[in-house]
Amino acid sequence: MEFNESNTKQNIARLFATFCQDSARYNFISFNAEKEGFFYLSKLLLSLSSQKMAHAKLVYKIMLENSKKKKDKVNIESGYPFENLVLSATLEDCYQIENYESDNLLPHFQKIAQDEGFKEISDKIKKLSIVGNVNANMLKNLSVAFDNHSLYKNSKKIHMKCSNCGYKETIKEGWDKCPLCGFSKGYIEFDYFDEKL
Repeated sequence: MEFNESNTKQNIARLFATFCQDSARYNFISFNAEKEGFFYLSKLLLSLSSQKMAHAKLVYKIMLENSKKKKDKVNIESGYPFENLVLSATLEDCYQIENYESDNLLPHFQKIAQDEGFKEISDKIKKLSIVGNVNANMLKNLSVAFDNHSLYKNSKKIHMKCSNCGYKETIKEGWDKCPLCGFSKGYIEFDYFDEKL
């Protein structure tokens, strides 16, 4: 099938818009997390924003390589949720969005690309879905921990590290101020949130 006549072309354009919106959302939430004193969480959300922009660049490149037109305009219809960005609710919303994309939207687009004979594009979409699943698990765990006020607590001793100075301890509950540099609890790195609950 010719790419310009395919549903895959339309889906790639939709993914570009989706990933750009996701990147903006994570960026906005990161700003709010920093304002609330959750500096490492802010950094984590900025990392997700960068990932989503990298995904947007990837599908943009797919579009350019396969369209074979000097200039191309693809009309897409999409919705975007405009809402107050309250951190606790937003983490759950981000989990829901990421979960929907990785479990529904991307597999659907992958199958269409495969059925239309675009194996390479189908493989890329599958890999995007894998990344989305990892991010969804992390966001779900962050959301639960945030709601339970256990972002800096664990039932067993874990490594907690200051993202400012690198000081590290194996403890159940994070410090209020880093014992080395004095930076607040909001700078503690928590890397145990990517496991499935």
